[in-house]
Formats: sequence, structure tokens, C-alpha cells
Amino acid sequence: MGLNKDEILKNINSFLGADNELAIKEAEHQIKIFEVILEKEIEEFNKSESNKLENPEKNPKNIEIIKSIKLFRDELKRKKEKRKIEEKKNTETKKQILKEFENLIYSKEKLSDLASGIKEIKNSNPAKPKSNQLKIKSNNLDRKE
Repeated sequence: MGLNKDEILKNINSFLGADNELAIKEAEHQIKIFEVILEKEIEEFNKSESNKLENPEKNPKNIEIIKSIKLFRDELKRKKEKRKIEEKKNTETKKQILKEFENLIYSKEKLSDLASGIKEIKNSNPAKPKSNQLKIKSNNLDRKE
């Protein structure tokens, strides 16, 4: 079991800092294997009546693996919290952008209403035409005659 534990420790340590899901799942798998091995060792230790077996909870290799597991899980938890904070920040940014976009659309609608209102006022109350508009109208009248 010593070689197996060495491999487990090596694997867990190699997955520290891993970001991809496959590596994280593999690390979790290695942790489960170790937990099964440790559980069996503890059962054997508790069943034995003699002091021939070493307490697995005091075994230096087991302690080292447990520390690596804790480090791995703490790091994973820290990354999840960081990701959650980033997602929340991104959500807030997206909400703000949508709000600004809605305000832009609303102001465009107002401008459209304003432009429509100006056209209505212009059509219903013909103001004194400019001199070039008079010339155009007079030229058109001249042509009709």
C-alpha cells in the first residue's frame, strides 16, 4: 500500500492549482481511493487487539496525504468563491449595460416623439416662409401660368 499511497500523494499534489474539470474530477477520484484505503486501515487497526499495527491516523504518509487533500480542497473552495464573485460582478456589469441600453432606447423614443411633434406643429402652423421658399413657390406659380 505504500507505493499506492506515494502515487496518490503525487497525483493529488500534481492537481493542485488545476483549473480544468477533468483534472479536478481525477483529483477527487484519487482522494476517494485514499479515503477507502484509510478507512480499511482504521478498521483493521480497531479490530486488532495487539499493538502490532500502527495507528493509520498517526502514519506520516497518511498525514501528508491528508494535508495535501486539505490544501487541494481549500484551493478549490477559494477558486469557487472567486469565480462566484466574478460572476456576480459580471452580472452586475451586464445589468448596468442593459439599463443604459434601455435608457438609450427610451431616450430615442422620446426624440422620435419630439421629432413627430415638431412635424405636426410645422404642418399645422405654417410659419413665415424664408425668402428662398417664397422664390420656389413663386417659381412654381409662374410655371403654372
